[in-house]
Amino acid sequence: LYEQWKQWDGSDDAFLVYDRIEIENFPGTMERARAYIAALRGDYEALMGHIEILRTLANQHQYNKQWIIETFVSTMHWGMGELDLAIASMVTVKDGKQWALNPVIRNTLSWIVAELLIQKGELTAAEVMLEEAIEEVMTTGTVPILMGTYTLYLAMIETIRGYGFIVRDLQH
Repeated sequence: LYEQWKQWDGSDDAFLVYDRIEIENFPGTMERARAYIAALRGDYEALMGHIEILRTLANQHQYNKQWIIETFVSTMHWGMGELDLAIASMVTVKDGKQWALNPVIRNTLSWIVAELLIQKGELTAAEVMLEEAIEEVMTTGTVPILMGTYTLYLAMIETIRGYGFIVRDLQH
């Protein structure tokens, strides 16, 4: 479709395009799909290749979703067990001033960072992040549906902490 649109000669038998920028970004959309599939498969070498292609395409077009590329970077680090790099990358995406994330995305990234922190064993940091996200949702009223996820993660933290106490008690 994109190649057909690029080669359009202006004749009447062409197709109607409602959003030229989206059509120009079509190669990036397809590359994002390939990157997503590589991430799901755990093929991090392929994922890195897709990330590089996405960066090149982003530089060539008016691409306004570069934060998505950076989430793939974080996903790659996460999958490779590089939790510090994954956390740093995802926090950069979540808090980045270079893009304007809508509240749904920003608040979703909060629980993803919390998940990474929990996996790293930084329960207090995860708890603080979740409490800040809850406060934001309560204050702004945006995406209240995430409250269930945040509460579930807080319960998970308490459960992990509880098991820690049980293990210590069993050792004595």
